[in-house]
Amino acid sequence: MQKKSLFAFLLPCLFLASQPGEAGPFPGRQVVVLIVDRIGLGDLNRPDLPNFSWCLRYGAVGLMNTRTGAGIPAGLSGEHTYLTIGAARRGIGSPKTGEAFGANEPLEGGTAAEVYWRNTGYRPRPENVVLPAIAEIAALNAAEDRSFRPGLLGASLHAAGFSTCVLGNADTSEELGRYAVALAMDGRGLVDLGEVGSDLLRPDPGWPFGLRTDYEALTAAFKRYRSRAALLVVELGDTARLDLYSSYLSPVRAEALRHRALRAADDFLGMGRRESDPTQTLLIILTPTPGLPAQTQGY
Repeated sequence: MQKKSLFAFLLPCLFLASQPGEAGPFPGRQVVVLIVDRIGLGDLNRPDLPNFSWCLRYGAVGLMNTRTGAGIPAGLSGEHTYLTIGAARRGIGSPKTGEAFGANEPLEGGTAAEVYWRNTGYRPRPENVVLPAIAEIAALNAAEDRSFRPGLLGASLHAAGFSTCVLGNADTSEELGRYAVALAMDGRGLVDLGEVGSDLLRPDPGWPFGLRTDYEALTAAFKRYRSRAALLVVELGDTARLDLYSSYLSPVRAEALRHRALRAADDFLGMGRRESDPTQTLLIILTPTPGLPAQTQGY
């Protein structure tokens, strides 16, 4: 099983889109990446998913294998796959790759900005999203490949004057799953704007780990940030949580929850289509990580 992606088109479309702009409302073309992780292409080919069906019919489909520096099967997890895509080379993540924060989020008795500054020497702005473990991740990869550059995508966009934004998470009750920051960050482990905290989740005892994406909050965040960055990455989260929890579910229950998750993702996609100018927006539906069935079948 392979993953659906159009990621190869992202960089050329951004750089051909417009002249670099200042911070604030983004005046040129934009790339919106919706991450629906740990699914297969067949999951989207359903008649009751009208927005995904529209994209499959009128868009383009690309399939890729994300081979990471951690090998197989260990490397087929979010801590490695998102980092690899953002660096355009095989990367090795750390267990803390998913532990990204808004600069003002509380962390270690202070704020994420203070921990990030302690680890890197950089002082982020209040609106930034940061990955405090970036120095550890850089060191892990330098030991294997000194030419490896974590955050190449974000660094390239920043060098051209473009801004980046990440929204949403795939947190569980056991660990943080904010891997999308590793995809969009620059080499300092920094994203310009975004919201990745727990306020984008809601408790739900019927959902894996007792959590699900708060789509009302995520939709409000999308509308706040949509016009403020050239690259906007949105982690929808529920399909990832479901796949990680799937071994505890009966097949019937797993399918029912998968259907709910995909319908909610389809509704969000429909909102994104309505909010975006199709002549100015490149929409990418991206699955960085294969689901557990694909991994066990020798992906």
